[in-house]
Amino acid sequence: MALPTTTLFGAMLVAGAATDLPLAAEKGATSNVVEVEGHRDFRQHFPEKPLGERLPVAVRTNLDFIPVPIVSLEALDHAQLMFEGEALEREGAPFRYGVPRKLEVLEADGMWINVPGGRIWQVVVHSTDAENLMVKVENMSLPEGAELRSYVQGLPETVNGPFTDQGPSKDDPGTFWTLIEAVDRVVIEYFEPGDAPRTPGLPFELTEVIHGYVPILKDGLAGSSGSCHNEATCYPDWADVGDATALVLFSGSLCSGQLIATSNQNQTAYYMTANHCISTSGTASSAQFIFKYERLGCTGQVFQGVAAYGSSIVGTQSSSDSTLLQINGSVPNSVFYVGWTTNSASINTPITCLHHPAGDRMKYSTGTIVNNPVCGSSLGWFGVVWNDGVTEGGSSGSGAYRTSDQKLMGVLTCGSSSCGNQNGLDGYGRFARAYSSGGFSEYLELGPPGDDPLDDNDDCNSASFLEAAGSYNDLIVKAKDEDWYRVTVPPFQTARFDLDFVDFNGDIDIELYALSCSGDLVAVGDTNTNDESVQWSNYEPGNKRVYARVFLYDGDQNDYDLDLSFTENPEPVGRCCASDTFCTNETQALCEAAGFTWGGFGTSCSENAAPCAPPSGACCVGGNCIPNLAQDTCASVGGQFAGVGSTSCLADCTVDEPCEGDTDGDDVVGGQDLAKVLANWQTPAGDLNGDLITDGQDLALVLANWGPCDG
Repeated sequence: MALPTTTLFGAMLVAGAATDLPLAAEKGATSNVVEVEGHRDFRQHFPEKPLGERLPVAVRTNLDFIPVPIVSLEALDHAQLMFEGEALEREGAPFRYGVPRKLEVLEADGMWINVPGGRIWQVVVHSTDAENLMVKVENMSLPEGAELRSYVQGLPETVNGPFTDQGPSKDDPGTFWTLIEAVDRVVIEYFEPGDAPRTPGLPFELTEVIHGYVPILKDGLAGSSGSCHNEATCYPDWADVGDATALVLFSGSLCSGQLIATSNQNQTAYYMTANHCISTSGTASSAQFIFKYERLGCTGQVFQGVAAYGSSIVGTQSSSDSTLLQINGSVPNSVFYVGWTTNSASINTPITCLHHPAGDRMKYSTGTIVNNPVCGSSLGWFGVVWNDGVTEGGSSGSGAYRTSDQKLMGVLTCGSSSCGNQNGLDGYGRFARAYSSGGFSEYLELGPPGDDPLDDNDDCNSASFLEAAGSYNDLIVKAKDEDWYRVTVPPFQTARFDLDFVDFNGDIDIELYALSCSGDLVAVGDTNTNDESVQWSNYEPGNKRVYARVFLYDGDQNDYDLDLSFTENPEPVGRCCASDTFCTNETQALCEAAGFTWGGFGTSCSENAAPCAPPSGACCVGGNCIPNLAQDTCASVGGQFAGVGSTSCLADCTVDEPCEGDTDGDDVVGGQDLAKVLANWQTPAGDLNGDLITDGQDLALVLANWGPCDG
């Protein structure tokens, strides 16, 4: 790991180890070995949604050609920073890849541009020659409808946001970092709607940057790891563990870690890393997690990965150097959650490790557990000697997996291995200790405790009944814990569901089903913005029920607020025909007031190519078959009409006398014909007399001709 086994951090651990009890004697410990299988995201891999409204406003309005003012910070001495970082690492600090720099940006430093619906303010933040960059936003409190984004100039697909209100951070509202980009400049764009109050200054501050001096997240010589490492993607049997592994960035430093499964596989985004990497809520809240940072197909290009932002501390323990986080941001759908074991990690057990040495793309190492604990007491640590590959600074927090079944046994703390010392020993904090005495078992056995007051409503049959309009706040939806609601919609009213959430932390969608759990899907809200709105109207004289399904399109868990409201229905709209060729969708009152023909509620001008044309078909006149003749015209010339939509007459240009009321052609007027008329009431689909509406006249035809057609 390129760290001496006796470091300031290691000495601290040894000093605290004298009071440790044997594992079996610790509170909550058990002699029974607990093991959990790893698993993938249970959902199908949904296609990625188009960026759409997430794109920068300047790009969507074709104004991105306008030069944007730049606020620049001077260049830094990267060689000197590298030297200082190595010195800190020798003292036990995590691998440092960048340094914080103070930033001051005023409203006057940027530029306002008027756009449809409001205006945008833009500025470029530039830290000269940085290998990578992120910008800190503080004191953010945006007015309603306002949005903040960041992106790489010329690469709008790198957009992160839009952020609204106080941003994405759950633990530190109003403060967050933009996602890391492997460039030295990013665009900050603020959209302000036209009806927002115009006050001096900006409703946020840009106060700091992390100036990266180590070239992580780049192709070619990404990072600065040694030459003896193995590309993880060259070992396809370990692809699952690779999809759980993520580089974690915090305060200019970095470590490794992995998503870890719960015993009931409820897909909570728990991430395990080292205590010496992250042990405080402030550090956890601003952490960024880079998944799938790897070389494609073993020998291909480097994929820069997919980022998730922010986390909360679930548990942390110094005596096993272990920290359990819950990631707040949306993790990729294709991730894996590693299995684990509380087995004692006995000597000579083969071990495999996937990690990000020096912030490099993911690497693979194999070794064996040895007697030496390396980093501290054998109660808290076990040692590993490598057979192929090593670890370095930046590998800290990565898992040691039992090679036989890929179950996690510990996380990397310290060691002396490197490409120049491949026989050096590394030390891993025992997972069994963190599980038994670090409080991890409470969460990894069952997942996060509790939910929201309206749970348990995980399926339609257990849907929560929302009795009245109003706001239902602080609700929680999870990947494996959907939320269902049922609502009674009064006669001639519309029920509207409005969801408000942070899409960055998980994309929430909503679907409405009419009348029953197996009813028709009548409305969908599936954008990728910070809110969804759907509604359903009851046009009947009695109460009707609608069911709402709230679920995560991506991510593992997110919070949301739900507003339910009822309004009187707008007057129903249908097809309005002014002539055979002119059609418009209008209310009945306006259509008939203009002297036109209203087609009824539910009809539309888009139903077919000529929605107002009279019914037509083949017509036999004087021994000649005329195709596509209007029914009325055929009758007026004494012809025999072959039926609406018919294209030919009989061979002798005669047609059998039609059996009135027989809708299905079975020569019997019966229950099926009656059902068709009733099922299509007030629509053209059940029309029997050619007036384009199914009503009492059609019902009378069925009843008058009830029975076999021949008698």
